[in-house]
Amino acid sequence: MMFWKYQGIGNDFVLLDRRADPIPPTPDLARSLCDRRVGVGADGLVVLLPPSAGGDVRMAFRNADGSTAEMCGNGIRCLAIHLHDGAPTRREFLVETDSGTRRCTIHGREVEAEMGAAVIEGDPDEAVDVVGRSIRLTRVRTGNPHAVTFDPIAASDRAALGAAVETHPLFPDRTNVEFTEVRSPSHLVVTVWERGVGFTRACGTGACAAAAAACRTGRAKFDSPIVVTLPGGDLTITVRADLSSMRMRGPAVKVFEGTIG
Repeated sequence: MMFWKYQGIGNDFVLLDRRADPIPPTPDLARSLCDRRVGVGADGLVVLLPPSAGGDVRMAFRNADGSTAEMCGNGIRCLAIHLHDGAPTRREFLVETDSGTRRCTIHGREVEAEMGAAVIEGDPDEAVDVVGRSIRLTRVRTGNPHAVTFDPIAASDRAALGAAVETHPLFPDRTNVEFTEVRSPSHLVVTVWERGVGFTRACGTGACAAAAAACRTGRAKFDSPIVVTLPGGDLTITVRADLSSMRMRGPAVKVFEGTIG
């Protein structure tokens, strides 16, 4: 079985193209392929499947621990570059995901992806008690659940807080956590604790969630490009004023390919 290894600003994936011979992305398959010691190694597994709702392809995604994610922003850009490499004259692709069909547009080796709506759940900047302290969180659903905090939290405290927020009763399906610093209304610096993975170098839906939360709370501007700097690099996010849609632009790179015995 052939595989491809891709990365989007350091968020890395094993990609399987199973359109001709569909196989389900089982938890065991994801865990074995994503294991960095005995597998290929990745933050997640992207599987291309035949479309079922009028798109060009369907994307199934699992985290490295085998859990399901409804959407993956860096993963969908990697998938789009893979499709473009197989059809170099095409510049747009419709990708079906568990959170809806998303249009991806190729710009050289960058991809601009429609990311759908951002839904703010609860009150912005709500106070939540976690591991003996109170922090302010904005709960945002961008296909996946996210908890964005703008509180100044020391790097040494973020692992414990990330793990505790991920499993907090507010989030029955667990959540991703974004530790966000506002450098300016058009520049955010974000560190992501990803559910089922831990710290990752990047998270596309997390960057969208941070941008949406910043706009909703008046820290950033709607309808204007926002550069989100993550440990692996920069993404550019634009959030519509009514939160009905977001666009994400960033690079995606094929690292290598091979076969699985």
